[in-house]
Amino acid sequence: MNKIIQRFCSTSKRWSFEAPIIGTKNLTLQNLENPEKNAQFPYVWLRDNCQCSQCFNDTSKSRIIDLKTNLKTLPIDVEIVTDIDKSVDDNGEPKNLHDKFNNEVEATKMIANSVEENDEPSVTGDINRTYKVKIKWEDKHKSEYSLNWLLERTFTTNNRAKLDQVYKIRQIPWTSEQFEQICSRFNFSDVLNDERILLKWLECLSTYGVAIVTRAGVEIGALKQLASRVGFLKRTQYGETFRVEAKPGKVVLLLKRRKIY
Repeated sequence: MNKIIQRFCSTSKRWSFEAPIIGTKNLTLQNLENPEKNAQFPYVWLRDNCQCSQCFNDTSKSRIIDLKTNLKTLPIDVEIVTDIDKSVDDNGEPKNLHDKFNNEVEATKMIANSVEENDEPSVTGDINRTYKVKIKWEDKHKSEYSLNWLLERTFTTNNRAKLDQVYKIRQIPWTSEQFEQICSRFNFSDVLNDERILLKWLECLSTYGVAIVTRAGVEIGALKQLASRVGFLKRTQYGETFRVEAKPGKVVLLLKRRKIY
């Protein structure tokens, strides 16, 4: 067992990488100091987030969706890869950089560390050393993950809270009785000229689904100014904007004097 344990660095808070056993559903990172902070990565999540060139476009930083992918496949082999620049043994011969796990053993571990300041796991050590996890699946597909990449995506409470704060703002439902309480109003000129006001407006719009901009005036082009403040306008067959106005005598309902829904 000692032969398959590698200590990458010394720290008071250690993480161990536990290789999956055949038949299990998760890849587990164990916190040796606090088991309650263990992190699990479901196989279906790992396969869905495979970082190989067939599944992920590194240039656009986006996944390549293949509907034929079977996300229920299980690993048949797990390999821990340690890449070290100019790695040689005492005799000057290249070292074996691959420590291969045997899935038939009860458990295998790889020691890493976590950052103490915020309890978020990461890996440090030799600047020339990188740590990767390679998985071979039942359908012969091969996946490779940076250990740091995995640790940054643990399903911890802190990481989930960060997801809500940084990547997506939590939406808050409301009733008609609460409308005046949740509906914020912003001056048109302030939104156009003040970055902080713009951010606050967008946050309110994302959180509650409504935020009113006042004093925009009735001049043609005001709406285009506001939209351009947020992003690029998409041109359609009607142009960048389309003017809706009531025209007496027209047959099209859009041009009748009716309420706009």
